[in-house]
Amino acid sequence: MQLVADPDAIYNSHGIPKLGQAETACSIYLGPQFHWTRQLEAAVYGLPVTLSLPSDFRVLPAARAAVEALCMEGGIDPGATSALTIAVHEAISNVIRHAHRNCPDSYFQIHCLLGSDRVEIRIVDDGEPFDLTAVPYLDPSELRFGGRGIYLMRTLMDELTCVSRGERGNVLRMVKFCERNSNISDSF
Repeated sequence: MQLVADPDAIYNSHGIPKLGQAETACSIYLGPQFHWTRQLEAAVYGLPVTLSLPSDFRVLPAARAAVEALCMEGGIDPGATSALTIAVHEAISNVIRHAHRNCPDSYFQIHCLLGSDRVEIRIVDDGEPFDLTAVPYLDPSELRFGGRGIYLMRTLMDELTCVSRGERGNVLRMVKFCERNSNISDSF
């Protein structure tokens, strides 16, 4: 993976980029290498971590691994980590399949923020506006192919919202509350 950061950034005592007075985590692009220690450290200090990924199903394993590593580094319990990983997988699948219509030239972002009692993940896409409230609540016992992603996200997450970014794009916000983690400072 290739780290994408401002080369003129000033780093704080923890080696995290600092732009002026506002600290920010680096944005990373998943490429051939998978090394992003600085982002994991940033997340533990309550700073957001952003992954910019091509709209391609081949990035799903890397995105899942990144979310899982972030949760593990932040001391998030295994149940919440699993729920977040599955929900992110479903959300990204929906972005690739529906919002970007299998167009690998499009990119989406995953913004992750660890709090002392929650993990918040936002998936930002460039697709047509999407109304999450218009998706019916499905009966899980109904036999059918597909259509389970939003059901799983609603079931696994404590909060799930989707906001349009205008004519193009959406922000899907997922929040999972978890055991209090005193190692993480809140940024919410």
